[in-house]
Amino acid sequence: MGGRACRVSAAACGRLGWSLIYTHPLPAELNQTTYITNCGIDFMERHLAEHPDRPFMCHMSYVNPHDPYDPPEPYDTMFAPEEMPDPLPQAWRDIGVYEHHRHHFHRFDQFAADVRNVRRMRAMYHGSIRLIDDQISRVVRFLEERGLAENTIICFTTDHGDMMGDHGLITKGAMHYDKSARVPLIVWGSDTARGLVSDRLTTSLDLFPTLCQWGGAGLLPPHEGRTLLPVLHGEPDPDPWQEITVQVLGSRSIITAEGWRLSLLKPDRCGQMFHLVNDPDEQRDLYGQAEAWPIQAELMERHVYAYMRAMETWRYERLPLDGGRPMMPGPTMATPLEPAYPGNDD
Repeated sequence: MGGRACRVSAAACGRLGWSLIYTHPLPAELNQTTYITNCGIDFMERHLAEHPDRPFMCHMSYVNPHDPYDPPEPYDTMFAPEEMPDPLPQAWRDIGVYEHHRHHFHRFDQFAADVRNVRRMRAMYHGSIRLIDDQISRVVRFLEERGLAENTIICFTTDHGDMMGDHGLITKGAMHYDKSARVPLIVWGSDTARGLVSDRLTTSLDLFPTLCQWGGAGLLPPHEGRTLLPVLHGEPDPDPWQEITVQVLGSRSIITAEGWRLSLLKPDRCGQMFHLVNDPDEQRDLYGQAEAWPIQAELMERHVYAYMRAMETWRYERLPLDGGRPMMPGPTMATPLEPAYPGNDD
């Protein structure tokens, strides 16, 4: 794509090889975030023209905000680096998987030694988020202009966060700090309680049964998630999570409804344990501390059982067949799965 305008000082770029912060050379109207939105709106336009009476589901999967941190103009200057908060301090020591990541990810350890670099990176990250905000506004306006806003549900979420220099780390992966593991979940539409904010422990596994129920699907194949519909309707949750799991390669964690995070880091044969309510910045690691042994023992047991849940869930492709249709597991194995739309087996 030609030359890239690096916004870190030329000396720093040359010394560190840090080429992940720059203004994207293409204008905002040609940015991939805008392009993905264009494709989504084009799909909805074509669907409404060809099948005006049929419902649709449009999935727009944005790449940004993500490294490289490269919003186009004018989003690259919308946020001032000096107004960005400083990163949370690094409290961990001697965790090899963390040290390896910060050292080998474009030598982030050297780049982050100057906090001004981190503030600049954060400002550019915010610019990419603002571009997404503006594009989602286009989607909402499209639905309003077509008279679909009161009969459509918009669900916004992400697959991970970004450490953004907090705890001396960057991007995602084996580090399960809150800034990496927590993701937004915003649901808007006529089938939701307006203005509701829920602190219900939720996992991305819950999206599958929730979206299937919204779409009118009948009996669902085996799944690990729990529907969010009661919560979104403002009703009591009949089956709340007590703990959810996070796993990346050799790092496995549980996060509990009471606000604990227990992580086991297999490469280093060590762990971390934080109480996210009393210590939201995760600065006081209680793993292995004598005063926390009772809760650590309890969390270790819950950790084992939480990861056993996946083994109790039937895999769809291994369900026995009856007349060509998968059979749901049960006492008699006699409940065939029906297609979501009768007469359409695709």
